[in-house]
Parts: sequence; structure tokens; C-alpha cells
Amino acid sequence: MPPFTVIFVSPSPGRTHIRLYVFENYTWDKTSDDFSNYNGKPIPVRVPLTALLSGRVAGDPFPPSVDALPVVVPEFFYEVCPNPTIIDSTEINGGLSEPSAATTIQAWIDKLEKIENRCVEIKESIGTSKRLLDIWPSLVTSPILTHFSWSLLVTAALAANAPIIHPTLSNATPSDFAPSSAPTPLSGLLALHIRRGDYREHSHSRGNAPPEELARYRARCFPEIDQIVSRVRDVRASLLPMTTLRRVYVLTNEDARRQGMDEWEHIGTSRRDLRLAREWRHNCQVVDMAIAQRSEVFLGNGFSSLTSNVVMLRAAQGMDWNKTRFW
Repeated sequence: MPPFTVIFVSPSPGRTHIRLYVFENYTWDKTSDDFSNYNGKPIPVRVPLTALLSGRVAGDPFPPSVDALPVVVPEFFYEVCPNPTIIDSTEINGGLSEPSAATTIQAWIDKLEKIENRCVEIKESIGTSKRLLDIWPSLVTSPILTHFSWSLLVTAALAANAPIIHPTLSNATPSDFAPSSAPTPLSGLLALHIRRGDYREHSHSRGNAPPEELARYRARCFPEIDQIVSRVRDVRASLLPMTTLRRVYVLTNEDARRQGMDEWEHIGTSRRDLRLAREWRHNCQVVDMAIAQRSEVFLGNGFSSLTSNVVMLRAAQGMDWNKTRFW
């Protein structure tokens, strides 16, 4: 799961309670080893946050117009906080029964207000990203989100691959992706998120669901080639009065076939076409997210956290909701 769902939600209680928030590097597995295993392949356990992100999440100062506290790194926290109060998240979350995000946040605010120690360390996370609807208005306008951007490594990869993705990206910089700057959509580009790999199994795991329900589920979680082609044509046709889509970029973790897509001027795929230098390769999913964020139209997988984060970024920058679709 990409780390950004957790990162965006977490600062809300920190701002409400006037505490600095600590952002750690992206950590896949809390182990002392440098590498972990995913689907039989070695992956780095930790990736520096600044290799993925820039902006306020990665420590850049907020502009004077934004009333928000800076974020800090763990090294600073442990230097000034040798004896923090440690809270086990189950102490608060365990007493809540299927709470909404606002209920969870308020419970944490109530707890923090009773702690006199200026330094607090929370074991594990504050909560999950479920039931976010009641904090959506504050989340989508949070300075952590509106002043978010991708790293220089990511935008360098985008610029180097502009002919494959969209010519506009040839001079891409991190500021071009900050929602507060209202970035211009990549005209004529349709980004498709086609998740494969472990989703092949997920799409069958519906217990004793009737065949017709399973078929509907698979069409949205793991669409077949003919379903993809049909859905893409329907979306393209429905938007013809307002835009003409000419280019396709496919976000996928599997080699993509171009069957039934001959009518497009250009098709690029993350797995087959992107040329990533060594320092960019661990950022490949983030590169995909940046492209989908700026694409004029996005067709995503509603079961994927990657898609959900792309949708959140598109909403934060005011993209037309009619141009964000699902399988």
C-alpha cells in the first residue's frame, strides 16, 4: 500500500492540538534488515521520504499565509524528547466501535489534551483510512495536502519520459504538482490504472457470492481485456462534447497488451515503455501516481489505495469530478 493515505490523514489531530508532527521515512517493514520480500522479489525496507515527496510533508516551510506548524524528522524528535510519553494506539482505538474518522480524531485530541508532557510517541498508527467522509472537507483543504508535491527525483523521471507520457512534462518541476498551484491537466491524456499481480487472487475471494455478483466484482477489480477496451471507449465517447482524448497512459504492474486500442494517437505503459534510471526505479509507482494526478481523465480501480490517493489529489486541485472514473 502506498504510504500517502496515512500521511495525509494523520496531521489533522496534530494541527488541532498544536503539536509538531513527526514524519518518518517510508517504511515497508519494521525490521533491522535493509531488504524485505514482496511477491518473491527483494524490495528496500526503507525509502527516504524526500526521494518520494517534496513540499510541506517532506519538511519544506509553509508559506506565511498558511497557519500551520512545521513538520520535523525523528532525529530532531529524539534529540529534544529523550523521555516522551508513549501511547499504545490500542488504548484509544480499542475503546471505539466502528468509529468514523472524526470520532477517532476527537478521541485522540481528548487524550492528548490530558498529557502534560510536551513529547508524545504513538506506537503504530492513530487509525485506519476507513470512513473518511465526515473529515473530507477539512482533509481536502488541509495545507499538508494543498501544499503537497512530488520529489525532484520523480519529476526528473517524468521529464525524461515526457515523449512517452505527454509533451507538457518535458520541463516538469515539483511545484507543477502542488494542488495549491492549480496545475493544468495534461490535455487529451487518459490514464488507466490496471492493477494485476495479487489482484488476480483478490478478485476471486468473494466467499460464496453468486456467479453474477462475482462477475460484477471482477469487472471492477480485475477487468479483462475486452472489458477494458469497452469501458475505455464508453468513457471516451461520453466526454466527446467537452474534450477529445488522444493519448493513453497505462499504470500497471504487468506487461500491458494493446489489443483493441489502435484508434489512439499514442499509448504508453509504465511496465513496458518507461525508461527509469537506477535512482528512479524504486519510485515507479509514485511516477505513475503523478501522471494520473495530472491526466485530463483518470480511469481507476476503486479497490486500490493507489487509485484512492490519486482521486484525493485530483479533488484537492479542483479537477472536474466527471473526468475521474472507475472500472
